[in-house]
Amino acid sequence: MSRNRRKRSDPEGKKHPEGGMELLIHFHESVLQYDLYTQEVLKTTSEMMNPESDDNFIKYCLRAALLRKYWAPEDELALDKVIATIKSRLDNSTDSSHERLQSLEHLLKSFTCAYRIKNTDSNSNSRSESAKDKAKAAYRSVTPHQAAVDYVYGMLLHGDYQKWLNARNPNFLSLLSIGNEVARLEKFVHSVHDFLNEMVNDGTLTPDFSRILQDSPTKGVTIRLEAF
Repeated sequence: MSRNRRKRSDPEGKKHPEGGMELLIHFHESVLQYDLYTQEVLKTTSEMMNPESDDNFIKYCLRAALLRKYWAPEDELALDKVIATIKSRLDNSTDSSHERLQSLEHLLKSFTCAYRIKNTDSNSNSRSESAKDKAKAAYRSVTPHQAAVDYVYGMLLHGDYQKWLNARNPNFLSLLSIGNEVARLEKFVHSVHDFLNEMVNDGTLTPDFSRILQDSPTKGVTIRLEAF
């Protein structure tokens, strides 16, 4: 006898509404949260690092895992999606300058060159291929970040046998490479975040929390709203 799975209706299943306002606010708060966490994990990526230090290695892996949402193409907070949303806001704004749009285009191009590649496989346009498969096929395998994610999720959290075998390899991941990659991605994240803050400060974007309050599971209760 088959069982019908109950459709989830809880807030965890919600996606960002069309228009992009909620995504931009979500991104803004996620960066604030990331910075708070990293103050506890490791003060700055420019600190002198001891290549033999397992402690620093683990800290950088944890930071890389926290950064995953900004480069993984299937994630809603992937930076190219955030940048595209900001651009759509600028395109519809009479206050946007040509220089600002050029700056945003340059930022998107730099991120795309670093973390995405075009899929030239002739089979990539197959109708039978799922959107998730296309997304996975469309991004460059960023070895230090993906290896760190494998290490944290597959080995430390889930006890994955293959991930454990991979991590036992002496050449699995060097502290220097993961440190440099964390610093590079953090720079992209903070550049986009600063761009967004500038739009708010000069009045190009006015944050609207009404839909977020509407979608929040706790009705009638004051919810903390992070200021820009």
